[in-house]
Amino acid sequence: MREVVWLCGLGLSLFIFLALLSFDAADPGYSYQKTVESVKNVIGPRGAFFSDLLLSWFGFVAFGMALLPLQVARWLARNTFDGKVWIGRLVGFCLLLPGLCILLGLHVQGGSDWLPLGMTGGGIL
Repeated sequence: MREVVWLCGLGLSLFIFLALLSFDAADPGYSYQKTVESVKNVIGPRGAFFSDLLLSWFGFVAFGMALLPLQVARWLARNTFDGKVWIGRLVGFCLLLPGLCILLGLHVQGGSDWLPLGMTGGGIL
């Protein structure tokens, strides 16, 4: 069972990471709709949409979110099902995510090829 959890976490993390790395602003996605002959994203049209969505909302923090499925797989494989621990982790993540987006939005300017047009380093959030 643990191996299946790890493989699912690894597969989802690789999907997110490859989609983000191969992001192209000319691909149709969440913030940009266009008819194109071929999508340049390695994952395909779904990867282009998903990477555009993540980068639009979270900016460069989306690259760190690619590790989130691995962290969840680690927690599930360790069999820590205490409710207080999970609530603490959820609250911590909900505070960390906007904090990182705010910091990157303040310190990283927009205009990068890695982000959708008009986005700052922290995204919309």
